[in-house]
Amino acid sequence: MTRKIRFLLIDDDAALTRSLKLNLEDGGRYDVSVINHPGQAIKVALLNPPDVVLLDIMMPAVDGAVVANELRDTPALAHVPVIFLTALVRKSEQSALHEHKPARRYLGKPVSVNELEAAIAEVLELPAQKG
Repeated sequence: MTRKIRFLLIDDDAALTRSLKLNLEDGGRYDVSVINHPGQAIKVALLNPPDVVLLDIMMPAVDGAVVANELRDTPALAHVPVIFLTALVRKSEQSALHEHKPARRYLGKPVSVNELEAAIAEVLELPAQKG
């Protein structure tokens, strides 16, 4: 049996994180941890290191860019790819915002599970899923 992909979802929108967690775990390929208070991100990530992080950019307490920098500055987590999730980007602008580093990706809200799974496969360099 293949190991599940450990996924850390950081967003202050509890309804969104609950929905994404349920939908991602439903397929059986992901083990999703959720953080609705971004100040806890590094602590939680160190306790159960994720394979990939989905991170909201605009949050009231701590900006997503700050959390991303903290992840990059933590040696045990520096290699973990980050996918930014934002309502600031229209779907049509997503491809123009991708950085040259393959570890970062931007997705506009609302995001579908299919879009999210494709982004996870891309940043983890996984083969395309069939069906």
